[in-house]
Amino acid sequence: MSAAGPGGGAADAWARGTLLGGAISAAGIAVLLASLGVLSVYDVLVLAGVLVLLPAAGLAQLPLIRPAELDRISVYGGSAALMVILAGVCSAVGVTQRGWGSLGLAPPPRVAVLGWALGLAAAGLLTVWAFRYVALKVGADESDVLRALLPATTGERWAFAALAVVAGIGEEVVFRGYAIPVLAEVTGSAAGAAAVTSLVFGVLHAYQGSIGIARTSVMGGMLAAGFLLSGSLWAPILGHALIDVLVGIFLAERLTASVD
Repeated sequence: MSAAGPGGGAADAWARGTLLGGAISAAGIAVLLASLGVLSVYDVLVLAGVLVLLPAAGLAQLPLIRPAELDRISVYGGSAALMVILAGVCSAVGVTQRGWGSLGLAPPPRVAVLGWALGLAAAGLLTVWAFRYVALKVGADESDVLRALLPATTGERWAFAALAVVAGIGEEVVFRGYAIPVLAEVTGSAAGAAAVTSLVFGVLHAYQGSIGIARTSVMGGMLAAGFLLSGSLWAPILGHALIDVLVGIFLAERLTASVD
């Protein structure tokens, strides 16, 4: 998501400091990965960018966001464009280094993938409702930014549905299809790689507040499990898109109502 308004001195300082810290950390991670001699230079750069620099950029813009000034259509378009670029880079590097099979995009058995996708969508909805239940119990509330980003008109709902499809494809290619197999080459564990990428996935949704980070991290782990167990990226792609459409368009009002 990219939607920032004019911030004060403290907000600007936070943004600059977070970006600088992210750039330094990404460089350090890149050097560490390169020193292991396991990955190509392309994988090193992309992995450091996705796992460190990207979430740092997301955190940097948080204090600059003005919910009342958000243009939802512009935010949807910008987010979709960013995901297309990231997915394109990860796909190009992944295919060049390992072939299409490494991304899990080979044509799968349709019935099996549909079953996995529906199962992941159902699990995702249960996760969302579980977090809503806990939030109500502890008096926690959804972020104002999340509420401001939910579609309100017919045109916005169509645009959000398109974004859901792009996010379903793009985020799964980047965080599951590409990052998990590559990181597993370093850690020696697909489960460990899935845990790391799921945590980063959650941090990237920090605009949803602490509830959103935890909820999205759990969802990322669930989608990663679907990818690893089914052997196909199409299952989490379809499941992810379904979750976004159902929650963002049909269930958003109930799930984001104030706890007051």
